[in-house]
Amino acid sequence: SLGIKVLTYRDFCHLAGVEMNTAFEISQDGFSSCLEGEFFIVYNPDIRSQGRRRWTLLHELSHIVCGHIDAQGPVLQDYQKQRHREAQADELAGCLVAPLPLILLCGLENSEEIAGVFGVSRLAADHIFLDYQRYLEMDEPPELGYGAHLFPYTPFALRAARKGRQTRKRKAVDIDIL
Repeated sequence: SLGIKVLTYRDFCHLAGVEMNTAFEISQDGFSSCLEGEFFIVYNPDIRSQGRRRWTLLHELSHIVCGHIDAQGPVLQDYQKQRHREAQADELAGCLVAPLPLILLCGLENSEEIAGVFGVSRLAADHIFLDYQRYLEMDEPPELGYGAHLFPYTPFALRAARKGRQTRKRKAVDIDIL
């Protein structure tokens, strides 16, 4: 809906006339770019974890939405060393994939539960859980201005939490059997 194209490394490199190894030097997971006024999210389809791929796509979308990608700059922009931009993209991606108020409504207690309910990698869940702990320590009420608008999501949050916990229990049983 934002007009951003999502392409694999191979397709983007073919389109942009860039060598694959040059693209992989930017990132092994994905990156964002602007080519002839069009924004692209480029990802590595060989990343096996669906949660990791989802996080990468949202992280790169966050770079574009936050204005980190220079439309007039080079096709391959290396922003990896700009820690503040990486932190901004991580924070927005975390808010998109696992909103802190929904974690509260789900009653999740650790990063493993966040990974199971929201389908993110364990590393992403660890970062989100740290944000969640800071969120709970704030002087503000946990509704953060959402107020009554947040509570209609309670049934959804409880179903999601229940489903995530059941999935983890099945996996634990499967592992015990092995």
